[in-house]
Amino acid sequence: MIRALTIVGSNSSRSIHSQLTALRAAASCPNPITTPNNTTEPENTMNSKNTAYWAITGLFALAMVGGGVADLTQAPPIAETMAHLGYPTYVAPLLGVLKLSGAVALLVPRLGRLKEWAYAGFAFDFLGATVSHLAVGDGVATIVPLIVLSGLLTGSYLLRSDGALPVARPLAA
Repeated sequence: MIRALTIVGSNSSRSIHSQLTALRAAASCPNPITTPNNTTEPENTMNSKNTAYWAITGLFALAMVGGGVADLTQAPPIAETMAHLGYPTYVAPLLGVLKLSGAVALLVPRLGRLKEWAYAGFAFDFLGATVSHLAVGDGVATIVPLIVLSGLLTGSYLLRSDGALPVARPLAA
């Protein structure tokens, strides 16, 4: 529609008939979606990408909400794991609040900067948990769930609708 308005407004010498013809042509053309790297993709590709994003992000957020509630309530398996890893008891509720907050940030639209922090926080959480388990001699089997969750996190991050990494802005002189 913007293109059609530009066509009509850009040449005032055109007859009304040719302007209406241009408007009809612009209105009938398919509406490709421009991605951050300035390529066009058909709308159904964006819809399937959007569906995949929400499926992966929803599954990941569900796992984080479950883990956050377990951490917050200090469920017996969580308390045992934290003691086994050598962490004080107050760490689990803190992680629970952070996981719940991060899950909400991922699910609420238009929170770009906050989503970036949530993605980073989850990545740090998984990296710290992996190092902690390996440091106390737990086998590789204990980090398999962390690898799966990291895969979901990465998929969610790569499929998000803003798509591109934040652009660095020059510092003021």
